[in-house]
Amino acid sequence: MSELLISNSDQNVSFSAKINSKMRSEILDDSTESWIQYLRDHRRLIRKHSDLLTLNGETIHKYKYRIRKYLSGINNTYGELELAFRVANRLNSDKDFDERITEVYLPSYNYIVELRKMYITVLSQMK
Repeated sequence: MSELLISNSDQNVSFSAKINSKMRSEILDDSTESWIQYLRDHRRLIRKHSDLLTLNGETIHKYKYRIRKYLSGINNTYGELELAFRVANRLNSDKDFDERITEVYLPSYNYIVELRKMYITVLSQMK
């Protein structure tokens, strides 16, 4: 039996962080109709657990029609919240993200992760 030893503890932490980040991204980027409907069913709670941000003209001009770029511009992990962001703000397509938008709800990342856990639990009980 052989053992794999990694002497650099920073390397372990970095690798672990990359794996966890990839897993979170895949989980929250789920675009199945059942997940989207679950988000829609919880729109009010998502908004309650969101920050309300005011968009100035410069920001909306910079990110017009580019929701994912806007979210990534705020924070790298927010790109993973795109579906929840769209649902919370009733943005059906990128074309809806234009100068008519003056305020947006920015969902709490931690709340969406918890909502996803509840969704998985409900889904597993249905099987």
